[in-house]
Amino acid sequence: MNYELTQIQQESILELLNIGINESTNILSGILNVEIELSIPRIRIISSDRLIEELKDLGKEDYSAVNMEFHNSFSGISQLVFSQESANKLVNVFSRQVLDTYEFDEIKAGALVEIGNIILNAILATFSNSLEHEFEFYVPVFFENYKKEFFEQRLKFIDEVVLLGKAIFLIEELKISGDIILFFNIKSFQYFVSIIDQYVNKIS
Repeated sequence: MNYELTQIQQESILELLNIGINESTNILSGILNVEIELSIPRIRIISSDRLIEELKDLGKEDYSAVNMEFHNSFSGISQLVFSQESANKLVNVFSRQVLDTYEFDEIKAGALVEIGNIILNAILATFSNSLEHEFEFYVPVFFENYKKEFFEQRLKFIDEVVLLGKAIFLIEELKISGDIILFFNIKSFQYFVSIIDQYVNKIS
């Protein structure tokens, strides 16, 4: 199975991702009352069994992630994944106060779910509007230990394709890296690519 995208397909997907990212940045900046720059400079298509290897640049420890499923004409899972260090930095910005360990753990899941919900919702809404395909979004789920809680369970789905986008956050001089991940089964991925082609032909 060939997972490669043409250059125009990659550019179109990247453009749509960054439109969604810009929408979410405006919302987050308003909520946090800080200037936020967020971009996805590149994307890659990989098989699901290579994902953890690709995530190693986030750090060696386990990761925190927000997971949102989407379903309709094509279905999949969208995720926002951070190293524990980057996740903690985001929570500190979100809380705007010094927290002890217990308080920090109490708000971490809620804060990251809120951030992930805004970003992933904006991305999926952009795909939905631009590609003219409606999605049903599921309630986001937080994983404190991504490898054990999600990925190890996912390895049984060997027919999945992963769209991986490296995201860069700049918040109050903090550089925070994360990954935007879209999981598709092969049938959904093929359909997704076909409607990207339709979108390209429409705007050309």
